[in-house]
Amino acid sequence: MTAMNRSTGDTHHLMGDFAPAEVNAMILRDCTARPDQPIAIVVHAVMEQLYPKRRRAEVTGHGTTAAAGSVSATLSGERVRLRRWRAEDRDAFAAMNADPRVMEFFRSTLDRAGSDAMVARIGTHFAEHGFGLWAIEVPGVAPFVGFAGLTVARFEAPFTPCVEIGWRFALEHWGHGYATEAARLALGHGFGPLGLREIVSFTSTTNHRSRAVMERLGMRRDTADDFDHPNLPEGHPLRRHVLYRLGSASYRTE
Repeated sequence: MTAMNRSTGDTHHLMGDFAPAEVNAMILRDCTARPDQPIAIVVHAVMEQLYPKRRRAEVTGHGTTAAAGSVSATLSGERVRLRRWRAEDRDAFAAMNADPRVMEFFRSTLDRAGSDAMVARIGTHFAEHGFGLWAIEVPGVAPFVGFAGLTVARFEAPFTPCVEIGWRFALEHWGHGYATEAARLALGHGFGPLGLREIVSFTSTTNHRSRAVMERLGMRRDTADDFDHPNLPEGHPLRRHVLYRLGSASYRTE
C-alpha cells in the first residue's frame, strides 16, 4: 500500500467523459482569456462547468479527493509561503523553465506554451486530488520563487501508484534553504491533514543537489529501488533514477 491509496482513487472516474488533456486545454484557454483572474478561480470555474455539485460529491465519496479544505490550503513557514497559483506567476515561471541551468536534470527546457500548459496541469491536479504543487513566495524578497508540493506520479513503475514530493526554484533563489523549508511544509501537510502513509521523491542519479535535500528531509534510499524512468528513452543520460522514501511512522517535524 502506498501513499496514494487514501487520497487519489480512480482518476478516470473523476474525469468522466473528459480526457485530462481536454481539461488542461480548457483551463489554459480560460487563463489566457482572463489574465486578471487568479488561476485557482479559473480552475474552479472550469470544474464547476464540467462537474455538477452532485457529481463532485459522488467523486469525493469514493475517496478521489483529499481532505476537505486541502485544495485552498496555504502553508506558511518562517520565510516561505506556499499558496495557490496566480496569473501573474506565469511570466516568472516561464523564465525559470527556459533556464537550462534550472532544467539541467529534466528532459528539456520549456517554451512559453509548454510552461503555461504545466500551470494548467497543476491546476487540474489540485482539482482532481485536493493537493498539488504550490507556488512559493518569500515575503519581502520575491512574490514568486518557484514551486514545491505533492503530486501523483504519472507513469508506471514498481513503486507506483505513489505520491511524490518535488520542487523547482529560479536560479537566483538557490542556496538559501528555501527548497528544504518548503518541502518540510508540504510533508507536514501530506502526513497531517492528508493522512498519507508514504511520500516518495526521485531524480536522476547525478542530481546531487536535489538528493541532498531529500536526505535533509529524512528520506532514505534503497539501491534496490533505483529504476530507469520510463518517460526517457534507453541510453538517455538522465534515465537512471534514484528513489527516496519517507513513511508516516518515520516522519518527524523539526
